[in-house]
Amino acid sequence: AQYQVGYSILKGWGCQCEEPKGMMWLRKAAAADQPDAQVTLAQATLRESQSVESVARAKVWLERAVAHDNRDAKFYLAALLAAAPLAEARDATRSAALLAQIFKAVDDDPTTFEIRAAAQAASGDFAKATKNQQKAVAMAKRLKWDLTSHNERLARYEAHEAWYGNLLPF
Repeated sequence: AQYQVGYSILKGWGCQCEEPKGMMWLRKAAAADQPDAQVTLAQATLRESQSVESVARAKVWLERAVAHDNRDAKFYLAALLAAAPLAEARDATRSAALLAQIFKAVDDDPTTFEIRAAAQAASGDFAKATKNQQKAVAMAKRLKWDLTSHNERLARYEAHEAWYGNLLPF
């Protein structure tokens, strides 16, 4: 209930949007181990900043939600571990393992292939990274997404360079 109240207040669903009050309820829910609240707090934290402290805080929330087998947490944590702007937050092997656990449920999303490609590039497998990024670009094109950032990552992988940054619109 705390999560539902917090999220509703945060979004202004059925009430006036009050971010501080919504965040308070989300923190209560997350502290009580509600995984959706933990994912939402991680997203909010990463929207604020990509600083060392913010990334570490978001990673803690996502790890707690992953411990509850939350699919969204696995997806977001896989993205963070694959391409975090901060080297100490990256773990390409774990990113790939998390993505493999949920792949069939999210294989219709171009971002899934981008996460996989980023993890492969971070591990030095640029051939596989290029192949997965090409698939992501093709899928995104069919969805009429802006391809600028997708193509930038593809060019990096083709040049045998890893790409680090924010893969998801947290």
